Amino acid sequence: SMKPDIKITLTFLSLIKPKGIMRQVEIVLCVVAFGIVGHGGPTFHSYWNWCMFTWFFCALMTLVIVIIEMLGLHLLLRLCMNWDDFTTGMAMLSSLMVFSASIIYPVFYACKSCILAIVATAVSFLCFVVYTVLAKHSGGGGYLSTVPGFLKVLEAFVACIIFISLTGYFGKLGMEWCVVVYAVCFPITVVIIVLNVLPILKLLPFPFDKVMAGFHVLAVLLYLSAAILWPYYSLSDCQNCVWDNLLVVTVMTYVNLTLDIVDLIYSMFRVFNMA
Repeated sequence: SMKPDIKITLTFLSLIKPKGIMRQVEIVLCVVAFGIVGHGGPTFHSYWNWCMFTWFFCALMTLVIVIIEMLGLHLLLRLCMNWDDFTTGMAMLSSLMVFSASIIYPVFYACKSCILAIVATAVSFLCFVVYTVLAKHSGGGGYLSTVPGFLKVLEAFVACIIFISLTGYFGKLGMEWCVVVYAVCFPITVVIIVLNVLPILKLLPFPFDKVMAGFHVLAVLLYLSAAILWPYYSLSDCQNCVWDNLLVVTVMTYVNLTLDIVDLIYSMFRVFNMA
């Protein structure tokens, strides 16, 4: 059988294509937002760290994608993964992350007279728009382009918002249980995303769809317990707590519970259709 002839050559054609141009714009905007906010000095607050990490991470991952496609290495990567699905997923995730930074930063750190903060916010919002347009027009046609794939990306993103907002849970058994719930569900969600992007599902010695359905049932039950326990223990009898953070965790817990329920419904439909 004939093997595909893949040559790795440096080409700048990918840079002048619409996706290449958008990625370059995203890198510049992320770097500008990172530089402006970093110039104001660190606050070492979890939300400030999240915003800085978001702009750095998104710029870095976008740069890596640009370099890989410029070198033509994506042709090799297509042999072991769905490259288009991966880039679509990264655009979706970056869009969500930058959007969160565009909301969190001005709410906590901007003011009417803070010109640089206003500029950084505007730049971040523009970056969010570009990432959203790229994600919409990428259409990898793989798992991350489907509703279950998008739900998984959303669940992972919401879990990140929960993690950066966690506070005041030490010594409170109910809240500590909730932290365990978040810590257990998040890595499994990431593993599911990775397994679906890599072409190895057919190699697994068990029906992965049924395993996913089982995980979704477990995730719904775990998040249901967290949705009951977290607000009960955190919003009652808490005089010296950071209410903003506790409320964010409460809301995001209910958001992820809703996403898990929808994910479970999709998963059950898939299992029953395969039966």
